[in-house]
Amino acid sequence: MSALPSSLRVMRGRTQIATLDWTAIGTAYQYSKSFLAKQPGPREGIGFAHPPHPDRVEHGPIHPFFANLLPEGPRQQRLAESLGIRPDDAFGWLAAMGGSSTGDVWAQAEDASPAKETKLELPDRFLFHNLREQIRQAKEHATQNIAGVHAKLTNLRIGTDPQTVGKVPYGFGGSPAILKFGSPETPHLAENEAFFMDLAKRAGFRTAKNCVLRDASGESALLVIRFDRGPRGLRIHQEDACQLRGLHPTEKYDVSLREVVEAFQRVCASPMAAALEVVAQAAFAYLVGNTDLHAKNFSVLVSPKTGLVEPSPVYDVVSTLLYPPHEARMALAMDGRDANLAREHFLAFAERFGVRRPALEARLSAMTAVMPGCLDRILDLPFDPRTLKRWRDEARLRTEALSA
Repeated sequence: MSALPSSLRVMRGRTQIATLDWTAIGTAYQYSKSFLAKQPGPREGIGFAHPPHPDRVEHGPIHPFFANLLPEGPRQQRLAESLGIRPDDAFGWLAAMGGSSTGDVWAQAEDASPAKETKLELPDRFLFHNLREQIRQAKEHATQNIAGVHAKLTNLRIGTDPQTVGKVPYGFGGSPAILKFGSPETPHLAENEAFFMDLAKRAGFRTAKNCVLRDASGESALLVIRFDRGPRGLRIHQEDACQLRGLHPTEKYDVSLREVVEAFQRVCASPMAAALEVVAQAAFAYLVGNTDLHAKNFSVLVSPKTGLVEPSPVYDVVSTLLYPPHEARMALAMDGRDANLAREHFLAFAERFGVRRPALEARLSAMTAVMPGCLDRILDLPFDPRTLKRWRDEARLRTEALSA
C-alpha cells in the first residue's frame, strides 16, 4: 500500500469541517476556520458530544468517535493481512476507508477522491466468490468495504439492470446497500438475520430493509439497504451509543442499558420515546435470544425529513442462541440483571425514564403476540433439529416471562 498521509480532511456530508493530523503522540483534530466562520450550531460538528470550537483536540492513537467508524476483530485482522495495514494503525484504516463508513462523518486525504461504490449486479448463475475476488483485486474498492466485525461488503449500489432487479424486492434497484456473509462460526447468518428482522417488523419495529440472496453455488448472503444514505448521494448523520458516550469500540460491552438510555435521552427530540425504543429493543433481544445487543447496536440518526434526532431502525438482529454454546446472558445488564428477566423488570426500569407503563405494555404485548407463529416458522431455518428444539423451548419460557 502507498505511503499514508499525515493529515486527513474530516468531512460531514460534502463539507469539510475539520482536519485530523497524525502527531508524535497519536492524533489530533481541529475544526477548520472556514467552517467555524459559518457559525455552525452545537450539533453540526463531528458528533453530538463534540460541538464546534476553535481548540485543537489531542488524543492517543485515535479519537473514540473515529475509532467507531473502523472495522473490528477478526474481520480487521483478515483485511490487515491483505491490505498491508497494521491492525493497530487506526489512522491508516481511517485513511483507507475512503468515505464508506457509517453516517455522514468521514475522512480522506487532501488529494483523494470520494469512495467509489461497487455496483452489485446479479447475472444468471452469479457467484459471491467472484464479487469478493473482484473487490479484493481492486484495492480502491477493497479498502472501502471494511466496516464492522462480520464478513460484509459495505459500499455497494444495487444495479438497475433487468437481471439484478428481478432478483431483489421491488424498489431495491439503485439503492446503496450492504452484503453480509456467514462464517464457520456463524453459519446461515443470512437466514437467521432475515428471519428475526422480519419478526421484529411484525412486532412493530422499524427495521432495515433486507432480503436473502443465494448464488449458483448455494451460498447465501443478506442484502441490507443502508438507512444512513439517501437519494442523490445524501449521507445521513448516525451515531451509535459508543460514539454518544465517547467510548472506544472495545468498550461496547462495558456499559449498562441505563447508560444507553441516558445517552439517547440527551440527544433525541423525544426523550420518553427514545427510552421506550431502547427498552423495547432490549426486551425483543431477550425474547428471541439475541445476546449480542451491545452498545454499537443501538444508534440514533438525524431524520432527513424533519431534522430531528431519533432512534434508528433496528439492525443486526440475530438469535445468537442458534449458535451453541453461545453465551445465554444479555450483552448489557439492566439494573444489574442480564438473565432470568421478566415483564415487570422491563416495565419498572422504563418507568424511571419517564416511559408510561401502558406504552411499554403495548410494545411487549405486540412482541409476545408474534411468537406462536414464529415457533412454527423457525423450523424452516437450515439449522439442525436439536438446535431448533432448544431454541423453541427457551423461546417459550421467555415468551411466558414477558407476557401479561
